[in-house]
Amino acid sequence: MTTKKIKKIKKSKTSTANNSVVRNSRNSKIIYGTANLNAIEKYLSSQQDTFTKSMKTIANQIISNPELIRNSMLVSFAKSVNLGEASIMRFCKHLGFKGFTEFKRYFVEEFFERRDDSDTKNKIYDIDVSAQSNPADVLTKTTNLLARITLETKQNLSANSSNLSTAADKIHLAPRLYIFGTEANRHLIEEVAERFISIGVMTITATNVNDMVNKACLLTKGDVAIAVQSSGYNKEILKVVSLLQKQRVFTIGICNDPRADLSIRVDMSFTACGSYDKNLHLLQDSMYVRVSQLLIFECLIGLVTALDIQQVKEVRINSLNTIEQIVQAKSDSPTIV
Repeated sequence: MTTKKIKKIKKSKTSTANNSVVRNSRNSKIIYGTANLNAIEKYLSSQQDTFTKSMKTIANQIISNPELIRNSMLVSFAKSVNLGEASIMRFCKHLGFKGFTEFKRYFVEEFFERRDDSDTKNKIYDIDVSAQSNPADVLTKTTNLLARITLETKQNLSANSSNLSTAADKIHLAPRLYIFGTEANRHLIEEVAERFISIGVMTITATNVNDMVNKACLLTKGDVAIAVQSSGYNKEILKVVSLLQKQRVFTIGICNDPRADLSIRVDMSFTACGSYDKNLHLLQDSMYVRVSQLLIFECLIGLVTALDIQQVKEVRINSLNTIEQIVQAKSDSPTIV
């Protein structure tokens, strides 16, 4: 009797301890951020030789949009990839999991960046700052981050330098250049448009849905359109891209994710670097993302200028002369008292 009681007491103690661990883990909520695309691609690509045709379709969909797994249940995921639930289950079991739920849990924990809830709430800026931060620390961290983003953008562009040349040629020959994006990108788009206009490229812009659609309908074959949107998953932007492609307009996309829908659907895409995170909306369109986007645009502007330097000089001189004449006319006009 005594032995049995001791065993029961021990069991209850361990269960109490386990319950407290579970409670603590529930209290410290973990938030998952961006996906590690390279790790996902490596993991699924290593299995490609053993996949059936439907399994390859599922794998490619996951690689192009990892959020499908994180945000979907079995039924909705099956609909997203246009396959039956049985095909999804076979895919999961082929990888060694009992079912979709177990695969989803492993996938999210293994391939998505993890953050404590407290850390996420406390992070209010792109660099780590605290009450103890001094000007020297902040200056160093900011400079290092800008340098890293500049280098990453350079590496991305260098790997696809032929795309830069092709895009510049298309823009140079286009009757009209159309730059559009969400309201968050309005200032960037307007500034870049002015730069293109200053070198003689007829440029129009739009940052709200009605304006985007109306102006897109005016474009035809030979025109070029550039879509700017950080995540690359905005449905309104994607619909406008589809409309432009129906009209045979050459489309270029600039976003932070090379596997986003925008990057895949456009005729040519460029990847900007930065701190885009779907869980941290305040940081998704930060100054650092803008720096990367501006670098891409500046390369395009420089290459377009190089294609016809004489024409650009003439445009600039004509503009300056006209502005000077307007200023002179204002100063010569009589003042009415």
